[in-house]
Amino acid sequence: MENEARIGIGSTALFTLAGVWAPLLTWWVSGPLMVATGLVAIWGFVPAVQNIFTGNDDAAPSNDMRQVAAQGASPPPLTEAAKNGVPNWPIRNLFFHLKPDLQQTKKQADFDALAAEITDKLSTGQLLAWGRAIGRDRTLPLFPIPEDYWLHAKLNIWLLDDEPGGGNVLQARPDSTNAPNKTQYQEILINQAQALAEWPAPAPMTPRDIPLQEAAQIAYEQAERDGWLKKIGPARGSDPQLPLEYFKHAILKRAENREITLSGKEFLSRNPYPIPAEVVPGLWPMRGENTLHRGSVAGQAEFKDVTISAEDLDKVIVFYHALATGLRGASD
Repeated sequence: MENEARIGIGSTALFTLAGVWAPLLTWWVSGPLMVATGLVAIWGFVPAVQNIFTGNDDAAPSNDMRQVAAQGASPPPLTEAAKNGVPNWPIRNLFFHLKPDLQQTKKQADFDALAAEITDKLSTGQLLAWGRAIGRDRTLPLFPIPEDYWLHAKLNIWLLDDEPGGGNVLQARPDSTNAPNKTQYQEILINQAQALAEWPAPAPMTPRDIPLQEAAQIAYEQAERDGWLKKIGPARGSDPQLPLEYFKHAILKRAENREITLSGKEFLSRNPYPIPAEVVPGLWPMRGENTLHRGSVAGQAEFKDVTISAEDLDKVIVFYHALATGLRGASD
């Protein structure tokens, strides 16, 4: 009810009382009082009368707003941060910022871990979110989601789907039927600058040197994943280590041909340096180790802590993938 209407009702009551008390009071007292209260009553009821004849009731909530209010999601007052912020970044982009491969893998466990971290920021007001509350008849306009909503709500993995319509899927919902606020939201947006202030962009990764044994493992798994493992190298048989040793020899072959460079420490040194290509033909990798010996007999290592750069390992994988799929000749 509008304030004008309340004043009008009160004035009507005073007008009535003034009329009842008129015989008890002199008219020069009750008369002006009735005139004054009557004028205030007319002023108070003018908006209500206009709404009756025009059918325009701005104060009456829409069906959708009643539905959302019944679910406990009546629009909260805007905070200063919400007034100053701009919803300009889909919340899915924050997930991909924190874990880029989630866009492809969409693993539930990875999503849940990040969702818990993000929800902590939302529930404490360190990160603001806007969303479209899902009403009974329609989806409501974008509006700030109250902080206390996140105390009893959870993000839905469906929000990772990049819908053409801007995320028109259920993205947040109550975590139980006992949640005080039962609103469901779609198209959740956040402020990019605010999010990146909480989670700065990671520093660019510098290429790392990969230990020889790990490099063989990476090459093996890549070949297995791409389907060319069985086309090159020995079968595992009864020796599970044999394929990895094959890839270590394959890496040495590319170093011998001066296509890549291996690094290592001489036996008594603590300083790694590039292994000359001319000495590689006489070296032999030891099983399960990152060492290179002179010949195949185990003994004192010629080089220890042997590594290969990530860039050179990619070259090795590309070479043998091409060899396995017939893009290169076996003589290479």
